[in-house]
Amino acid sequence: MKQRVELTLERIISLADEMPSQDEIEKAHTFATIKVLIDWLREANRDFNNDNGYASEKLINIEWSAAAIAGLDDGNGHDEDLHLSWLRGEVDSAGSELALGAME
Repeated sequence: MKQRVELTLERIISLADEMPSQDEIEKAHTFATIKVLIDWLREANRDFNNDNGYASEKLINIEWSAAAIAGLDDGNGHDEDLHLSWLRGEVDSAGSELALGAME
């Protein structure tokens, strides 16, 4: 399970990295894909990680930044580059031993 979680988190980063160069429709499609991956991570967190609150918070933040990059949220006025940086940091935190990465 740990490996699948790590691969999923890596995929979220690679998808998010592509978003700034995409047009509006492509960004929406990429966000939808990221959202599906986040939803699976939420299920895994609930089922295999005792619904770790820290991980849940990180997943909310990842989704928010991805939505902002996609233009589906105003992102509190912050630009794509900052949201991409935040998303990468939240993914790293979610994958830490304190959260999703701790699952066996």
